[in-house]
Amino acid sequence: MNGTWLSRAELQVGPDTKRFGIAGEFIPPGFSLTSSLPWSRANFSLFYDGPADTWMQGLDVGAVVHYTGQYEDDNFTLTGSPKVNMPRTGGPGDNAAPFPFRARKVAAWTTLDLILNYTFNLPPPAATEVARFR
Repeated sequence: MNGTWLSRAELQVGPDTKRFGIAGEFIPPGFSLTSSLPWSRANFSLFYDGPADTWMQGLDVGAVVHYTGQYEDDNFTLTGSPKVNMPRTGGPGDNAAPFPFRARKVAAWTTLDLILNYTFNLPPPAATEVARFR
């Protein structure tokens, strides 16, 4: 089991700008960060290897469950906001985003990976004599 809770992530675009929180956000294109920063992620895995000296010796079976918590979509680009730190609204007055109705959240999702593997343990080939020159 492996999980992560992102309690805080802040971004400061330039030395003369204020920092703002980006945890739970989707980082707009053009930034050299990972795209989405959901508050929570988790992986749960379970594997089984067949017992030795049985026909199940080469059998491997497993499952991995991936969970990603909800986060804000790329609302900076979707809303046309002029302010990165206010992607939903853009701010008051002349800074208002032209398309605030486009802002949305990406719902949490869970995926399941199933793994089945069998390794054949065949006997080695019989030794054959190599032709020789005389």
